[in-house]
Amino acid sequence: MKVKIDYVIKNLLTLDSMVQSESEEIKKAFGQGELGLEYGSEESVNMKFEPRPVEQAYKYFLSELPLERLYTVVTVYYFGRNGTNSPLLEWEELNSPDFSQEKALTILLGLVSIREHFEHGLSQLPMAIETLEEKIRNEL
Repeated sequence: MKVKIDYVIKNLLTLDSMVQSESEEIKKAFGQGELGLEYGSEESVNMKFEPRPVEQAYKYFLSELPLERLYTVVTVYYFGRNGTNSPLLEWEELNSPDFSQEKALTILLGLVSIREHFEHGLSQLPMAIETLEEKIRNEL
């Protein structure tokens, strides 16, 4: 059974809601209020995390793509990052007939997790979305 893009969007929106809820809990625990979450590393000490809705961006990028281009979204944006920047999949695998839409969805939902977001810094999400837009335009 083919996975519909609407289903992918619905799951991404659920994850986005979970991320925002979790971020509010973290901010309350650290007494950050509405100021945002400061990261502790030296290079990002001045970066502030401010949750922002990503629903429209996901809807725009995913709903406008033909079904077969969903693979491109997965490959160019996430490309199998596992937190250590090691590829989980090789390009040959991604281009094989075995790379189904179900597999794309699994990778997408697996990598867009709350933990992954916080590890990479949610404050960088707007820039990541811009990068995704540029890469998709290049691919299309």
